[in-house]
Amino acid sequence: MAQDKATVEQRVEQVFRENEVMNVATQSDEGPCCVPLLFVAAGFDVLCLVANDGRTMADLRRNPRVAFTISSQAPEAFVQGLGLAYVVGPPAENPALFDFMCDKQPRFRELVRTGSGLMIVRLVCERLALS
Repeated sequence: MAQDKATVEQRVEQVFRENEVMNVATQSDEGPCCVPLLFVAAGFDVLCLVANDGRTMADLRRNPRVAFTISSQAPEAFVQGLGLAYVVGPPAENPALFDFMCDKQPRFRELVRTGSGLMIVRLVCERLALS
């Protein structure tokens, strides 16, 4: 029997809350690439940090379509999604959004403190599926 929409949405939100890392797949002329990224949910969108000078960012700028999975590496509870990636900008230029991200995931501050050239990216979900 199919689950009702509210139940599915609650389970998706639960998977988002219970996990910190997602796998994001991008595509370029070089082929597909998949990377693990720390994330936080903003409703059913996903916020993450991506290195400005890496392949993932280059792929996103050429083709913003992404696929992703969020799971605890257990096949019975995962979310997979398709969407578009929007480069928001550096955390320093988006302090309110970055504070929101850090309130949910304090490890972002350490990443920004120790790394350079990180950009906030918002994955706007077009389709989500729950296992």
